[in-house]
Amino acid sequence: MESGSDIHRFSADRPIKLLDDDLLGRRSFSESLAKALQTWKGRDSLVIALYGVWGCGKSSVKNMAIDAMRQFGSGSLEIVEFNPWQWAGQKGLLEAFFKEVAVALGKADKSRAGKKRANKWRFYGALLKTGSTLFSGLSTGLPWLLLIVSALGLGAFLYEAHWFQTLSAIILFICLVGTGLFKWGGKLSEQLANLFSFYSEMQTKSLEEIKNELKKEIADLENPVLVVIDDIDRLSKEETRLLMQLVKANADFPNIVYLLIFQRDIVEKNLESSNLSGKEYLEKIVQVPFDIPQADQIKIERVLFSGLDRILEEDKKVLQRFDQTRWGNLFFGGLRPYFRTLRNTYRFLSTLSFHISLLKGDIAFEVNPIDIIALEVLRLFEPNVYAAIAQNKTILANIYQRDEHREEAKDAVNSIIERASGEYKEYVQEIIKQVFPTIEWVLGGSGYGSGFSEKWIQDLRVCHPDVFSRYFQLTIPERDLSQSELEDIISKSKDRKLLRDKFLALQERELIDVALNRLDPYKEKIPIKNALSFVTALLDIADNLPTDKAGFFDIGPHTHASRIVYWYLKQESDPEKRGKILYDSLSMSEGLSLGASLILTEEQRREKKRNPEDYLVSDNQLEKLKELFVSKVQHLATETPQWMVDNQDLVGILYRWLRWGDPKKVKKWIDEFTKVENNLLVFLTRMTREVKSHGLGDHVYRIRYEIDLKNVEDFIPLETVMQRLSSINADKVEDEEKRAIKAFEKAVRLREEGKSGDFPLDDD
Repeated sequence: MESGSDIHRFSADRPIKLLDDDLLGRRSFSESLAKALQTWKGRDSLVIALYGVWGCGKSSVKNMAIDAMRQFGSGSLEIVEFNPWQWAGQKGLLEAFFKEVAVALGKADKSRAGKKRANKWRFYGALLKTGSTLFSGLSTGLPWLLLIVSALGLGAFLYEAHWFQTLSAIILFICLVGTGLFKWGGKLSEQLANLFSFYSEMQTKSLEEIKNELKKEIADLENPVLVVIDDIDRLSKEETRLLMQLVKANADFPNIVYLLIFQRDIVEKNLESSNLSGKEYLEKIVQVPFDIPQADQIKIERVLFSGLDRILEEDKKVLQRFDQTRWGNLFFGGLRPYFRTLRNTYRFLSTLSFHISLLKGDIAFEVNPIDIIALEVLRLFEPNVYAAIAQNKTILANIYQRDEHREEAKDAVNSIIERASGEYKEYVQEIIKQVFPTIEWVLGGSGYGSGFSEKWIQDLRVCHPDVFSRYFQLTIPERDLSQSELEDIISKSKDRKLLRDKFLALQERELIDVALNRLDPYKEKIPIKNALSFVTALLDIADNLPTDKAGFFDIGPHTHASRIVYWYLKQESDPEKRGKILYDSLSMSEGLSLGASLILTEEQRREKKRNPEDYLVSDNQLEKLKELFVSKVQHLATETPQWMVDNQDLVGILYRWLRWGDPKKVKKWIDEFTKVENNLLVFLTRMTREVKSHGLGDHVYRIRYEIDLKNVEDFIPLETVMQRLSSINADKVEDEEKRAIKAFEKAVRLREEGKSGDFPLDDD
């Protein structure tokens, strides 16, 4: 889909076709399925089933498996994709099935014998198709009719000549009408024409004999035929039973593999009979059942968030009222359960894009983006709830809460919630409570006075009566690492370059935090003989590791790296040897951040008078490590100051340099360094910290930015910083630098006012 010029985008909700289009991590499953099918060498038939609910991606997995098989090249299966849902009625199913398999047989062997085999398959299908109608309905006049047809020498079905088939059908029809033997009409005449074309051959062969001949001929095929039957769960009960009987009756042909795709409970229900359960019936047909791998919720959400970003970022006006904290509360509190399949996600994104396009004004977006998202979820997935909301403006958008109206409001709100799908009622309640704070008081939450209405109207919230109607007059495991990749990391521990490249590749894929998290339990399994290469590789990449934690209780990747090195080296019992390994690694490495953290932790263990058994290195080695660190920093600061600018852990490195080196040299270097405008902004940006906090009832944290002036003063006087900042045009710097300038200026102002600097940064 194009961006920019299009007003809105729609998703056709079609299954993906290619392996490269996979978004949910199912490529591996599809490739394994394809490989299993491709390498099947049994001489009997095989029936495989793929089970999954609607919208879970069954057809996508099937398409990816077919794509994989086609990429295998020579020796591939001859694939027939048969969708019974496209064929109306039982007759259509039978005709289409035998026709499509015959085409595949012809492609699998294009010789004269192959063509004859395909024609014989067609004839066999014609026998099965007409048998029940023909042989039960013909009267004693059958021998006479056979004689007439045989005399005509009808071979239309076998020779596939269109004019011959047409002529044969006409003659047969005339015979039928003239004799008056049958009551059915023209459709039967065409079936008879096909059937009697092989009459001369049938005179001495039974149906079973013809089938046995077909088995022998199909067994000679070099490549098996794969019959893929999708959308079985869309068929009627009668069509489902017919199709399953068809598969069962033809499941004993060699070199024919069936891949059936459907939602199991629906098909089982359609197969129920008085003497056999649907489950038992399926078990008699399906030899190898598989369930579609459950989609990773976080991967689905990644698609959702990416789509929302695309929709919302197309127009900055839409984002002006987007409150990240409120969005987090609403999503995790109520919206998330509606996005369990990719189908739901795409449907939602398509219609949301359309509705948002309708609400974009020339100057401003006419509604609140979070409210429209929430209501669009209800409109799409809970239409009864959405309709009830639209009809209850006086209750939901009433900014004047009165106790005498509590029961009336409570009954109305509960009536709306009761319209929700059974398992989703609690989520609908949470959505309504968050979207309409005006009624939170009747659901046991907080009460809001009329003073809040000003803020609601400013934010164009649906809960305000002046905005409400706009919304309704318009009239969608987290990243993980495979065990194979983990083993690959461990196997590369003996080669610094290979391991470093592996880590960098994982960082490119934004999987380094996952890799270190998964590697942590294996830290004592890596051979200690690989210590120098393993530790050096970790030191190499640590300077660019993300410093933020994923959550309050999560361990960040930098901490994981420190833990891994510490416990890995503890395999060596001699602290002198451990110190030597760390010293040599730090000498060789291009990184400083992880080494500095390990040295500082060692120093702190001694300050806290920890048990010497907890020490990683000896006292002698610790001093050598400090000297080495200072030497490397001084060299980099002098020879390649840009390295210092680019390093994300600049402040941490400076503090270690200040702690273990000559403070005068450090401050002198900082003074020269920050004379350059860009370097000053880098310094302040690194000094700015992101503070996350939870408010009462929040599901996600709030973010503010602040600078501790004492940290700045450790390196450079505030007056110097203020003087140099005065010559910088803050309007022309990047957003991150602008935040740092604001945080610094606010901290200075608060100090001048005699207040603490622990206040959130103004949104403006």
